[in-house]
Amino acid sequence: MSKEPRRNVYVGHRYVPLIMDEWDKSISYEGLSIVTYKGGSYTSKKRVPVGIDIKNTEYWAMTGNYDAQVEGYRKEVKDMEERVNNEMSNVDNNIKNLEKDVKRNTIDILDSNYIQDVSYSSHYDSKSETGYYITVIKHKDEEGNINVLHHDVFINNQKTIREFAVDNNATVAINAGYSITKDQMQGLTMVNGEVVNYKPIENDRLDDMYILGIKKDNTMMSFRSDTSITELKENGIYNAVTAFTPLIEDGLSVSDELLNVRDRKEKHPRQVIGQLNNKDIIIMSTGGRGVNGKGMTASELVRILFKHGAVFAHMLDGGGSVSTVVNGVQINRSIDSRGTSERTNAQSLYIKKNKTSLKRDSDISNIFKQLGNVKQIADSKSGKYNLFSDNITDLDNNWGRTLYIKMDETGLVNLYGSITVGDKGVNQSMIVKEIPEKYHPLINVTSSFIDANSPWDVYNGFVVTNDGMVVLRGEGNNVPKGTVIHVNVLYKVNY
Repeated sequence: MSKEPRRNVYVGHRYVPLIMDEWDKSISYEGLSIVTYKGGSYTSKKRVPVGIDIKNTEYWAMTGNYDAQVEGYRKEVKDMEERVNNEMSNVDNNIKNLEKDVKRNTIDILDSNYIQDVSYSSHYDSKSETGYYITVIKHKDEEGNINVLHHDVFINNQKTIREFAVDNNATVAINAGYSITKDQMQGLTMVNGEVVNYKPIENDRLDDMYILGIKKDNTMMSFRSDTSITELKENGIYNAVTAFTPLIEDGLSVSDELLNVRDRKEKHPRQVIGQLNNKDIIIMSTGGRGVNGKGMTASELVRILFKHGAVFAHMLDGGGSVSTVVNGVQINRSIDSRGTSERTNAQSLYIKKNKTSLKRDSDISNIFKQLGNVKQIADSKSGKYNLFSDNITDLDNNWGRTLYIKMDETGLVNLYGSITVGDKGVNQSMIVKEIPEKYHPLINVTSSFIDANSPWDVYNGFVVTNDGMVVLRGEGNNVPKGTVIHVNVLYKVNY
């Protein structure tokens, strides 16, 4: 029987670790056994009998604290997350700042010195034989901001509305009320809630001088000129102008009595401000006195304003004061001096925006200013300031200023212009001793004055006689020196 070959037998300690499961007190472990316990790892130093506690350092050595490692890893991850979040926040802020810069620069590039929510158009009304302009200002811009209607008084530094518009960067500026002395406005006047020095309307003018009240949101209301300041403020009025009469209120025409008071039934150059149903502002500026037509009565204004959708309208100072300026250019023709002279004013209603910082816009503003100058010169030279285009005759008279007369091929004569009264003594009457014979009417022609500043209490009109005299009606006993009377009459020399 053969013998088994002799094998080597190792006697001694284990030198290869034995990976075990979770430590169990009820079993024994060889040396170099690795167990886990409560998130840590333990390695036996030698053979471990049953019942030896894992915390017994004679038998066990802690070789790994997984909880601490995991917690360390967790902290590292958290720190990394915070660093990433901070970096992302910085990136977001940089993006937002970049967006703001881009938007600001884009706005500067696309923006303008002028409000863009404005349009105007020219029209001709055949019934009144008069041209007029309609200007519309949207109530709000694209961002929902109100295009605020401002009011300013510059009685101590009167200027044309065009000059005022250029000085104040106004997108639209119009004349409003008028002054009666160098430091007083006619009727109650309010600017930004503060009352300006004014002379109350006398009792005999209460029927035709009304207050236009404007709230901060541009809402407009009309009040009798004897309305108290307290009542105006209780109604939320922030700006106020005393001018002439309301024309439309709450979508309806005012009474015929109001439309025909004093000179409202006569044809004159007119300036009207009002609102559409959506609170857009509407401005109507008409010709008259031979400049772009004959002029309009109050009733004619109402008829046309209804056609353009007005639900409120108030008549402002008219005559030679009518001036509507858009982007630095007066769009209507001047009335005074045969359409060649812009009248100075003491107050204005206007809309504006702050100037941009771009030199481009400063240059554009200067260009518009020069365009306004060029247009005024062109209007004065165009020959369109009169009903007739040429061969106008100057009438010699001893009253100062100038009267003009012209006849067309049908025998229609236009006598118009202005004279200065109040400095010739008592019972002034004769204006022109004799006009050229070809202009003599077949019968006496009677006409009223065409300007509200004329001295109605002492003069009630004038007559062109059939023998060629132009004579004032009434007596000028108490006319202030330097009073200007404007006249305009059409008549036929044949029928």
